[in-house]
Amino acid sequence: MNVHRLFTWADRVLQLSPPGGAKRGSLLPKLRGALDDLPDCKALIKRFQGDAGALMACQEILKTRGLAAATVAQCAPLIDTMPTVAIGQEFRTSLAHQLGIATT
Repeated sequence: MNVHRLFTWADRVLQLSPPGGAKRGSLLPKLRGALDDLPDCKALIKRFQGDAGALMACQEILKTRGLAAATVAQCAPLIDTMPTVAIGQEFRTSLAHQLGIATT
């Protein structure tokens, strides 16, 4: 998955959203005009950033330190910060299942 690319893209798009400060006739106001629905999508992008950021941080912990009860415990505070509770719950369930498989 290339979630890290989407995460970077979302961050760049959010930086384009506040109007003002661009020179008249420059590319930035034209780009903002093309992104008319961006204010409506801003909440979605922020939630995505929060969810993806926590998942990527957990992935890094598990990748570098391995899957164990201690590393799953290190991920717990990161999962708690996720704005979409359902994704956090599913991720916890998945981690518990994978840890059970690894233990056996």
